[in-house]
Amino acid sequence: MSDAEIKFDPLPTIVSEIREKVDSILNLLGNHPNFQIDPNDDILTIDQASEFTSLAKQTIYQLVSERRIPYSKRKGTKRLYFSRNELREWMLSGHRKVRN
Repeated sequence: MSDAEIKFDPLPTIVSEIREKVDSILNLLGNHPNFQIDPNDDILTIDQASEFTSLAKQTIYQLVSERRIPYSKRKGTKRLYFSRNELREWMLSGHRKVRN
């Protein structure tokens, strides 16, 4: 063990300072037009996206392969992720006006 002794007494103060800095950064980013945090935007799995859109998982996989549905995928993985808000916008983008 090193000569420096680990002390936990200042830990609450340090955590508080870190939290203030993170809040400050989020406030700065939140005011930037390209960075908006939406607390209602959930990240969905393929099963959740299937339930949310009422589409079969196979249909979603087909739409992903055709790049016709918004999705995310981490590099080097096979797992797909979907944004609830992006899926909502995608579903509404197919809205057509009805003739009277």
